[in-house]
Amino acid sequence: MLVKKYLGQNFLVNSYVIDYIISHMCIETNDFIFEIGPGKGALTDSIVSKTACCYSLTVLEKDKELIPFLKKKFLKPNIEVLCGDILKFDLNSYLSKWLLSGKVRILGNLPYYISSQILFKLLESRDLIQDQLLMLQKEVADRIIATPKKKEYGKLSVLIQLFYEVEKVIDVTPDKFKPIPKVHSSVIKMSPTDKYVNLVHDKNCLFEVVRRAFSMKRKMIKNCLVNLVSERELQSVGISPTERAQHLPVSKFICLSNLVSTRKFH
Repeated sequence: MLVKKYLGQNFLVNSYVIDYIISHMCIETNDFIFEIGPGKGALTDSIVSKTACCYSLTVLEKDKELIPFLKKKFLKPNIEVLCGDILKFDLNSYLSKWLLSGKVRILGNLPYYISSQILFKLLESRDLIQDQLLMLQKEVADRIIATPKKKEYGKLSVLIQLFYEVEKVIDVTPDKFKPIPKVHSSVIKMSPTDKYVNLVHDKNCLFEVVRRAFSMKRKMIKNCLVNLVSERELQSVGISPTERAQHLPVSKFICLSNLVSTRKFH
C-alpha cells in the first residue's frame, strides 16, 4: 500500500504514543466517536483493543484505496467506515443524528497541510461536539495553546481559545511515524466552552478585528486598527493605544469588537 504524499500521509506507528493518546480520551461505553483520517487504523485499533470500546465509532478516510482494508479490519456492527473528504463532508447533518444520545467526540491525525481548514470546519459543528483530540504539526499546536505575550500567540490562538478550552496532551517526535515527516507533532485536546461566546455581539466583527489586529506584527494596536477605533475608545475599554495585539487576551478582543460591531468596516 503506497503512501500518498499529496494526501499528507504520515502514519503513526509507535504503540506507546498510540495507546497514550487513546488512554487520555478516557473512552466510555456510551461514547460516540468520529475519527478523521484513520489511515491504516492505528488509533482505531487501539480504541477497539485497549478499551471496552464505545457505543458507536465512525471513521472518515479520504484515501479510497484504504477503505477495503479498513472495512475488513474493523468488521464490527458498531463501527462504520466512510470514504470522504472532511472539508466536503456534511458533518453537521451526520453528527446531528447522534445528538439525542449525547454529543460526539472527535479524534484525528489531521493532514498538516489543511489542518487549519479542518479546525474551522469543526468549529461550525462545535455545538454537537463534546471534545476533540487532534494530532497537529507542533508549530500549529503551539500557536493554538499560546497565551498573550508569547511569540506564538496570534490570530489562531485568539479565534480557537474564543470557542474552546485547549490543552496539550503530548509532543510526538518524527521517528514515531512512517514515513518520517520533516516536522514535529503534538496532540491537543479541545473542549468547546461558552466562556466567551455569549459575550460577543457580532462574531464576524470579532473575526475582522482580530484579523486586522494581527495583520502587522510589532505594530501598535492603534495603527493596526486605524479608521476603526480611536485612541480614546481604546482607552475606554482598558487598552493602551501603544499596546501590541500579541499582548491582548481574548477578553480584550471581545471588548474591541463589541465597541465597533455597529460600524461599517472600510
